[in-house]
This record gives sequence, C-alpha cells and structure tokens, in this order.
Amino acid sequence: MLISTSILKIQNDLEKIKKIDQSSTDYIHFDVMDGQFVPAKTEYPDLSFLQKPIDLHLMVQDVKSYVLNYQSLHPVYITFPYEKHDHLLDLISFVRKYAKVGIAISPKTDVEVLRPYIDQIDLVLVMSVEPGKGGQPFQKEVLQKLDTLKEWQKQFSFVIEMDGGINEETISLCRGIDFAVVGSFITDFEDPEEQISKIKKAN
Repeated sequence: MLISTSILKIQNDLEKIKKIDQSSTDYIHFDVMDGQFVPAKTEYPDLSFLQKPIDLHLMVQDVKSYVLNYQSLHPVYITFPYEKHDHLLDLISFVRKYAKVGIAISPKTDVEVLRPYIDQIDLVLVMSVEPGKGGQPFQKEVLQKLDTLKEWQKQFSFVIEMDGGINEETISLCRGIDFAVVGSFITDFEDPEEQISKIKKAN
C-alpha cells in the first residue's frame, strides 16, 4: 500500500510541506476546492519545488479549467468527482491528455455508478469522509465498496485509493487498497516521518 500525504491542512506552511516532500511518503496529495462543489476554497502558494509525485484531487465544478491551472505541476494522477458532473467520458478524455485519470465517489454514492467507466479510468478514489474538510472521522460503511472494486480489478487495470479519516487505527480496515491518503495524522505532528512510519507499520 502506498501513502499519499494530503497537504490540505498545511497548504500555506511551506516549511512543513518541504518536510513532507523530503519524507518517505510515496505521493503528495493535493486537494483543490473551488468553493462551489464544496463550500471551502483552497489557495496554494507556488509549490513548483516539489520533488515527490503528485496525486491531484479536484473537488470542483469546472474540471477542465482546474486541470489546466495545475497541469504545470505534472501530476501523475488527476481525480475528479463523479457527483454533479455530466459528460464523464468527455472529462475522462480531456484529463487523460495530462495525467492518469481518477474518479472519486462520496460516501453516499453507490460504487455501481462507476461500472460504465471502469475500463476507461486508472484510479477509483473512495471517499471515507464527506469531501471538503480535513480531520473528519472515518466512515466504516464505505468499506463494503471495496469488495466490488476488488472484483472489478480482476478484469480491469485500475488502482483503489481511499481518502478520509485514515490513521494508525483505521489503516488496518483498508486492507487491499493500493493508495491511502493520509492528512491530519501526518501533518498535525512535528515529525512527518515518524507518523508515516507508524502508518506503514500498522498497515
């Protein structure tokens, strides 16, 4: 299981972000919010210094504009939400020009909605909290989605990512996923490396 560290709660703390970038985290997870898809809005400083591969999670209405805004960071994955978007095949095709394509589903969204697109995408992001705010508790009911996704993985080539409320205790519930997005459990502490080590040991 790979660790993707969310910098949402430290988005303006350049020193802390640099520490994350120099840690053993596998990816840096960017949460980008527009104040429309979710109430919150993010404003990141210049982070062109980052060396770690980037996992970009767009919680926005205008996906194409935000893809263009952030493509200079050369993300490996760009994930956009299933909810509130029509013309998903068009969005998938557009995103693929710049990165591998992911679709995120909120806790209340049935995983079956992704069946028509599963052969077109590279990543499924299962939100284990409501999108838009860090520090929420893990919602265990989303775990049942993993059974369906693991069955689909036998036939299609995509990775499973889970995001929200993941810490030293809840990581053990996420067995079988490929990426764990971890935010507060890492960024709320002075030594990110120690927290990453705890997550990897508990996995």
